Amino acid sequence: MLAGAFRRIGCPELADEIMTTMRAASYTVRETDPFVQKRTFGFLHATTAPIFGRLQAMWKTMREAVVRMFPKAPGLPKNTDGYLRSVDEIYQKDAYHSLSIEGYRVTSELIGRVHSGSWNPDHHDGDRQSRDALAVRLHSSVS
Repeated sequence: MLAGAFRRIGCPELADEIMTTMRAASYTVRETDPFVQKRTFGFLHATTAPIFGRLQAMWKTMREAVVRMFPKAPGLPKNTDGYLRSVDEIYQKDAYHSLSIEGYRVTSELIGRVHSGSWNPDHHDGDRQSRDALAVRLHSSVS
């Protein structure tokens, strides 16, 4: 019965090992499934937290209700150019704030040049200084 139980929960290797070991010990064995009702179980590894299975079960029962609560997808924007401009503005603001929070001294102008591909340390003093600072920073993090 034990081998049948392990096979049922998705551990055929363990079931085979039990059967092989019992036969090697000269026992006559017959594998049977001890579960009365035929149910399938997802096997969780020993390293998987028990809450994982609980959350999966909850999601299966609640998914449809959650999906119904979400608004309809807005679809593609009608004004593509305007939408892309707003994405660029959001990118630049996000980059400025994120880098400032991390302690970097950047300007919107520098972010715009880097984003547009016009950052050029060979022709712009500020870009040359930021390149030099970046080289020092990279060198100190590697050393």
